[in-house]
Amino acid sequence: MATKKPSAGPRFDPAFKPLWTYLEREYGEAAAGNILSYMLFAGASEGRYSYKNKITRALITVDESGAWQAGGRNALQTLASYRRRETNESRKASK
Repeated sequence: MATKKPSAGPRFDPAFKPLWTYLEREYGEAAAGNILSYMLFAGASEGRYSYKNKITRALITVDESGAWQAGGRNALQTLASYRRRETNESRKASK
């Protein structure tokens, strides 16, 4: 499975349009751009587009309209969300 990075922004690369549509609708434009920077295009088949997270290696699949089809819980995790989780866990451990 070949992967590629978004080039010239998500709205200009047709392979990332379905994921961008999903992310923008669910998280807003700023968060969508942040999350998208962690994603690689992993392929398309029968109108379903798969993307792999660079950090977690988890996949998310959306259809042409940007509707979620499948994906693991970690598919949209970003480095910032890991840092928040580590900080929260260390605070709990110190109490």
